[in-house]
Amino acid sequence: MTVGELLDLFVTAPQAWKPATRSLHRYVVKSLATDPLCRSRLVVVTAGSVQTAIGRWQESGASIATVSGRWLVLRSALSWAVRERLFTVNPLLGIRGPARPAPRHLSLVEVRQ
Repeated sequence: MTVGELLDLFVTAPQAWKPATRSLHRYVVKSLATDPLCRSRLVVVTAGSVQTAIGRWQESGASIATVSGRWLVLRSALSWAVRERLFTVNPLLGIRGPARPAPRHLSLVEVRQ
């Protein structure tokens, strides 16, 4: 199984997600479909190969939110695969991901708009 196949399986499997979460996860998986990481077989995925992918996303100009979202979906999919016994070991276990976006605080003017 490739990473891309796992991601597709992850977002189509029954999950206790709200509709917005499901939609966002599907969007992230679709955006990753052409990434070289998604063509990699699961058995060769390592923390290093994921770090390389994160670096590639950052160098391509992806926003902090985009990179963080991709990481979170990928990490969740691998954790899910281990729980479902599709994969024996999560190569990302204990690895820190990229920075998360800072929370956005609206001004009073923005709130009124």
